[in-house]
Amino acid sequence: MELSLTVNTDYELLTHYLEFGLRPALFIPGQFDVSIVGGVHPLTIRGSSLGTIETQVRVFLIAPSGVIDPFVPGIAVSLILDHIELFDALTNLSMQNPQNTGSSLLQCAPEELHDRFALSP
Repeated sequence: MELSLTVNTDYELLTHYLEFGLRPALFIPGQFDVSIVGGVHPLTIRGSSLGTIETQVRVFLIAPSGVIDPFVPGIAVSLILDHIELFDALTNLSMQNPQNTGSSLLQCAPEELHDRFALSP
């Protein structure tokens, strides 16, 4: 299965970026079958200032269609090929705008997480 992610700006790309582990990871919204988890798939990223990037990713998480707000259905993928320019761009953008990192996965700003997901005393 070939995956694709189309963004309009670098800041929109940042909303798909997940700071997870040693490799950059991205959240790709959409409806996916659970059978793709653990597999390696080609990914094409279009629309950033870096142009079109073709890479390979490993799917490590799925959020199925029944997830509850503020979550959205999709998959989280870890980039397995080195793309230094993409890695550097994501790192620089996330340092400049840490509140936007991963917001497509959570659909809320990090400062809202405490109230939304707080445990009962």
